[in-house]
Amino acid sequence: TAVENTRRDVENVRRDAENAELKARVAKLEEDSRHPRKDSSPKKLADSVIVNEVVSVNSKSSEEKMMDSFLDEVNKKIVSDGIRQRKRDEKLAKVESISPEKGKQVSVNKRALRKENQKKQREKFIQKVSEGAVTEMS
Repeated sequence: TAVENTRRDVENVRRDAENAELKARVAKLEEDSRHPRKDSSPKKLADSVIVNEVVSVNSKSSEEKMMDSFLDEVNKKIVSDGIRQRKRDEKLAKVESISPEKGKQVSVNKRALRKENQKKQREKFIQKVSEGAVTEMS
């Protein structure tokens, strides 16, 4: 009744004042965003970060560069061998689907080929790593 109405009126006045304050803050922020300050320093900060990145990239020794190059080549080789293996497996799967009566024989051959190829890949990888280690030491 009267007490509740008075309480609502007081609360409405408080909310109106808060809304007016927030509107004033928003208007000030909008005004500031339209007129950026000239002395802002994010560009200076970005320039220093770029300079630091360039310095750190150029600070690798020739040994580190050689190692990176070697590891990149080994990784490429492993990936390409994996792709070749997957294609071989796909071809074998097609052969298996064409001749189901030879399915058991094909799957045995497939497993044997896969093991043989994995063994060859490991041997090649070990050889490359050992060759790389020998060339780096000399």
